[in-house]
Amino acid sequence: AIETLAGRLGRARTALGPQLVAGVDALQRGVPARALRALDSEATRSPTVVLVLTELHETGVPTDRALEVLREATAQQTREDRMLDIPADVRRLVREGRPPSDAADQVRRGLQRGRGNGGVGPPVPPGSDPTTDRRPRGG
Repeated sequence: AIETLAGRLGRARTALGPQLVAGVDALQRGVPARALRALDSEATRSPTVVLVLTELHETGVPTDRALEVLREATAQQTREDRMLDIPADVRRLVREGRPPSDAADQVRRGLQRGRGNGGVGPPVPPGSDPTTDRRPRGG
């Protein structure tokens, strides 16, 4: 029976690869199984999304709030590299004194508004603000 189970797990790992590994890691780090089941589409089941869910969980973000952030990020088609920044944005806000759930809400609202940085910090690098008047004087 153990050998059969090991064989099945090996085939599942081959078929699911990083998704399976990310899911197992999430469960080991305390993410509730219901949260993984709530990732209801292929996009929200990606290893990156599972990793971000795990990081948000460890930051103290309630599961439902973390799932809302991830759904917003996938709805906005957030790039994978930006998706990986979400937990750091939340942790930064927590260090500034915000409760984890409020920090997650702020990042989610930023994603909803389409700001690539989750609503944390300036939306563009300093000096590249398009509202700056750069016309030559006297012209």
